[in-house]
Amino acid sequence: MFLSMFNNLVLSPVLNTGTLLDLPKSLDEFKTGVLAQITPHIEWHCDTFRGLLEIILKYLADVEAEFDAIFGGSIFELRDPISGVIADGPPLEDGIYHR
Repeated sequence: MFLSMFNNLVLSPVLNTGTLLDLPKSLDEFKTGVLAQITPHIEWHCDTFRGLLEIILKYLADVEAEFDAIFGGSIFELRDPISGVIADGPPLEDGIYHR
């Protein structure tokens, strides 16, 4: 079991990120090598990594706002479970779960 961590890519090929996590040599290389694979439907227009960061943060804020509008609230807001099941188990009436 201990040695399995050394063979994690053999046991789980999904964990392989390929070259996505390699340090980019230029902004253009990063845009074509990483962003084009992750978000092929978006064209990123910027001249610096700082500018790219600002655009990505704005994009993520827009996605979060769209999610909130679709689902009626923040994804990060705690809510009661739909099924009524909590950490102690489901609500029971006379020992029977009623939904």
